[in-house]
Amino acid sequence: MKDTLEKIEKGNIPSDWDCNYCELQSDINVAEVEDMISSEQAAYLRSKYLGL
Repeated sequence: MKDTLEKIEKGNIPSDWDCNYCELQSDINVAEVEDMISSEQAAYLRSKYLGL
């Protein structure tokens, strides 16, 4: 994701961006709901990797 975000900042949006973004967001959400990670950890991951 970090590499993809760097490409987007340079104006190059990869074709698989939407799928990877949604998949990562879903993985974070599932981990949070299943109590695998805390809400604070989920928020940190969303901020760092999804820009939310």
